[in-house]
Amino acid sequence: MPKRIVDGEGLWRSGKLARVEPIRARAEYANLIPLALANGSFECSARLIWAQVYAFNRPDVTPEDVENNLKAFEESGLLFRWTSVDGKPWAYFVGIDKPGRLPGKSRKGKNEKIGAEPPPEALRKFLESKNFPGFGFGSGSGFGFGIGSGGKEGAPESGAPTAQDKPRPSPSAFAGLHLTVSQRQDLSLAEAFPWVDRQAEYRKADAWIEANPERRPRKTARFIHNWCSKIASPSSPRKEELSGKEFAAALAKNSGLVQ
Repeated sequence: MPKRIVDGEGLWRSGKLARVEPIRARAEYANLIPLALANGSFECSARLIWAQVYAFNRPDVTPEDVENNLKAFEESGLLFRWTSVDGKPWAYFVGIDKPGRLPGKSRKGKNEKIGAEPPPEALRKFLESKNFPGFGFGSGSGFGFGIGSGGKEGAPESGAPTAQDKPRPSPSAFAGLHLTVSQRQDLSLAEAFPWVDRQAEYRKADAWIEANPERRPRKTARFIHNWCSKIASPSSPRKEELSGKEFAAALAKNSGLVQ
């Protein structure tokens, strides 16, 4: 069973958890955090969870109680559930992928077991249905539970608002599963690459990050800028069609350097 650390202050002052009904279910959220595998997901059979978490020392809890609590977390947007292709029920703690909350890359799949990956499109629709914009690799989840692995790779973050909190990011022009592009950055990219279908490319880039977890970028602003820069303008000359001075002259003209 994996070990997880829960930031008490972030948990006690969580506005998201304060919306969970019935109230008695709220305390069980922290009790279930250790179920999370290295990628934040876990097998979500109510009877299995009851056997792992409650059977030994909580005779007051039944499998039906566990299922009701899971539904309460799901309805509040704290838990995303799905069924894998082999028919197993899985769940994912929304926001647990924030830096410091899960084991580092060097431990995933080796020292720490990895669970099923949440289906990206279904997770995105779930977050949108709960009105939680801005989720993604670039912006973090914003839930503020401060769940960590206890390792040296990253430190838990407190979810309690303080005067020292960093300002919130600007509204997003795109919010994917791993990639978030702010409106400011989107405008900058629009000026730099007017020929690019930005929304389509944001989706492609987000899908690429999902398919390449070992290569996920640390600086998403630089990543998406480099991504767009590789898309040639339709009016740009192709190097293989021109050579020497002809290519240089045509490129300068398309760049606005000469009239």
